[in-house]
Amino acid sequence: MQQISFSYDIQHSINAPLPAVFAFLADVHNIIACSSDVERYEVIDSRTAKWMLKTQEQFGLTFTPEYTLSYDFIPNNSIAWRTLDGNVALAAQVILSTLDDGRTSVTVKEEVRFPLDLSSTMAKVVSTFARITTRNETVQWLKRAADRLEQAAPELTGSH
Repeated sequence: MQQISFSYDIQHSINAPLPAVFAFLADVHNIIACSSDVERYEVIDSRTAKWMLKTQEQFGLTFTPEYTLSYDFIPNNSIAWRTLDGNVALAAQVILSTLDDGRTSVTVKEEVRFPLDLSSTMAKVVSTFARITTRNETVQWLKRAADRLEQAAPELTGSH
């Protein structure tokens, strides 16, 4: 059994004020609406949710990520999550800041770990592929979130 482990950082800007971005990102239902790989989820309470992602098949391997996350919120500043239980260990932080032009900067930092039954050489390949794929999916998620936020509240963004 090999440990697949990687981390990534992303920075993205959203054309909306920080309080609106924070409120949007702090609502798990918005997270789901912008996701493309969620099979099912359960909101346990305001700070805990259980996730099951779509089964992934790559390199002859099949893996279905399942985990329960605990969320911490610092209003209008950051959102963090960490795994309480599951087959994937996640630790992440989303940091928000206001840019000079009024847009909101969103910085995502995430660490991911999960075991797979494969050789150490193949683990390196899978780790690299998983990091690139996860990072790209997060970038696309942020773009969908920005689009939804800007469409839902054009008065907040100055768009009409």
